[in-house]
Amino acid sequence: MNANPDTDLTSQPRRRADELEEALGNCRFALIQTVHAMSAVAARRDQFTARHQLRVAELSVAMGRRLGFDSERLEGLYLGALVHDIGKVAIPWEILAKPSEFTAAERSLVESHAQIGADILAPVILPWPIHLIVVQHHERLDGSGYPARLRGEAILPEARIVAVADVFQSMCDDRPYRRALGIDPALAELERGAGVTFDADVVRALQAITAAERSVESLWGALAIDAHDAVGRVRLRA
Repeated sequence: MNANPDTDLTSQPRRRADELEEALGNCRFALIQTVHAMSAVAARRDQFTARHQLRVAELSVAMGRRLGFDSERLEGLYLGALVHDIGKVAIPWEILAKPSEFTAAERSLVESHAQIGADILAPVILPWPIHLIVVQHHERLDGSGYPARLRGEAILPEARIVAVADVFQSMCDDRPYRRALGIDPALAELERGAGVTFDADVVRALQAITAAERSVESLWGALAIDAHDAVGRVRLRA
């Protein structure tokens, strides 16, 4: 029996649409894998930076959810935070691991990581502003940040979230030049800067997230579970 020609004419556009959707999905997945591959480069060189980036990404997602980001925007936020320090691959390890204060020249070199990271990511065409998250995560509302001394609304909202997550996680972890400070001192530091250097809404989101947590370890554990639920499609982790 011959196929109904009307049915064929109806089904062809549908098949084409399905094929196009599948192709776009494959391209999207390839782009996500590219971002994860860049994160893996940092992990091979420096496990500390890899752990830091992952925790900043998970905390950023939790704050983004409280601020009303939709799933698509949360995915971009997660991926941007996951590679926010990728530019540090260009910084000598002996400087990054230095147990004392940086010289002016060393500090300038370390601060270049934000622009270097953006330059690495800029050629990759992504549906999220990941390179802007990377280049702006050290900008501050009052213009005291780097590299472009951006102020206020000129700073991408995602970058303002990563800025808070970055400082908080850094203070809650051991560094070559000091021991971890813990949740309360880290939160107090960010509260002092709320509305001046850090986005006040983002700091309030952090306060809400940490309100019931007294242990850094339990906080990271809870955030990892939440991130898996929120951005499982791009997380590529079990």
